[in-house]
Amino acid sequence: MIGIYKIKTGGKNYIGASENIEESFNRHKRNAYFSRSAFYKSLKKDLILNTAQFDIITICKKEELDDLEEYYILKYDSYFNGWNRTLGRKYNVALKNKERRW
Repeated sequence: MIGIYKIKTGGKNYIGASENIEESFNRHKRNAYFSRSAFYKSLKKDLILNTAQFDIITICKKEELDDLEEYYILKYDSYFNGWNRTLGRKYNVALKNKERRW
């Protein structure tokens, strides 16, 4: 399933775009137990407490992913007051060698 998803953990949102949303959810759950980032530490805690929220925001075409991801990151304010480190996948290349938010 192609689309945009949201993970709520630690009172903050993370917005993601995926060509396989179910696999992305599973990857985030696995990473929660191995990563040391603040996002994954929070997610691990919420998974243990059964309070993590995984939601599909919208289903879309593959070519719409980047623009919709940016739109929902801004709508949910997950860059400035959430877990997103960029405004979306299309910005990851520009920030590859620069400091990220978390």
